[in-house]
Amino acid sequence: MNITSGSVVNSISGGTANTILGGGTVTNALTITGGNDAGTSGSYRVIVGGYDHLISSTGVGADVVGGGAHHRITGSSTHGTISGGSYCVISAGDYGSIGGGTNNLVSASGATIAGGRTNVAAGQSSTVAGGVGNSALNANDSISGGINNVAGGIASTVGGGNGNRVLGRNGFIGAGGGNTLGAEGTSNGDYSFIGGGFQNSLGTVSNARFASIPAGRECSVQHEYATASGYHAVTRLPGAEVRASGSFVRPGDAQSSRLTLRRATTDGAPSVLGWNGNAAPPMILNNTTYVLEGTVLARRTDQPGANAAWRVSALYARDGGGARVVGATVVPLAVEGSASAWSVTLTAGNSTVNVNAVGAPGHSVRWVANIVLAELAQ
Repeated sequence: MNITSGSVVNSISGGTANTILGGGTVTNALTITGGNDAGTSGSYRVIVGGYDHLISSTGVGADVVGGGAHHRITGSSTHGTISGGSYCVISAGDYGSIGGGTNNLVSASGATIAGGRTNVAAGQSSTVAGGVGNSALNANDSISGGINNVAGGIASTVGGGNGNRVLGRNGFIGAGGGNTLGAEGTSNGDYSFIGGGFQNSLGTVSNARFASIPAGRECSVQHEYATASGYHAVTRLPGAEVRASGSFVRPGDAQSSRLTLRRATTDGAPSVLGWNGNAAPPMILNNTTYVLEGTVLARRTDQPGANAAWRVSALYARDGGGARVVGATVVPLAVEGSASAWSVTLTAGNSTVNVNAVGAPGHSVRWVANIVLAELAQ
């Protein structure tokens, strides 16, 4: 049995056990419609009060509008709840909820909007806590607040700010303005982080999973495991930590990078240290000068008592052709046992900075270099 009270123009048609407890006006009726008398759809729906509400969902039912004005629960949604506010809509999904606010839209199962204005929760189990014009578009996305933010990667998060976009899976932007993490339809920014700042970009044009921008302005990270901060810092290599405080002409033309390079050797041939344990050295851009400073550490793993360390520095340049070493210094800091047969050299590839490890035949040696590379472009 359906029960109607309140304004004389309030009405219930279709379904069973629907209730209008009160509210409505002569020109703004409360309406529950849809469903069938067999109780298999459109039943157990309730409007508590307010005016100009419509529940027309065709799912099982059990939808509730608590109060406010101009709310709609439509489509195939079931077990949806709008507690208050105005002009809010639940258009699809099960167990969606809107706490209040105005012009908010829930269109997926388990999605929630607590309040705010013109927010959208369109991903399954997505959440928008508040703010204005925020959109949680994929499963388990969340936005705490702010203005015009988008969480569009699965389980991505925006804390607040203005105009931030997280498109990578499990990505996070804390605050700031105009920051972008990831690219739609790719895994470029998965599991990455932007703390805040202004117009920073991470994984927007290439793979930058597991990367970060703690803060800064107009920084760019387009490599995995890399970090950039400051103003106009641009990563060149995976795993790099890049810092800049501005630029002369374009981002990245005056900055420094901290790199960890490594390699394992078993012979006496020169082996280039790289970020991934193979020959993947830092790149030298055209019309750019670099200064390298750092240390190299080595340890023999098949026999104890063989260790060595060197301090290295070099000046590199590239002007319209291949890269060259202007000058280099390698100073042994300490050598133990059979490590006296090992050495380190600094050379240039056509477009690379090469830190070369030279072990010995029959020696299993692990090498790691901690390098700071400052670059200055024309």
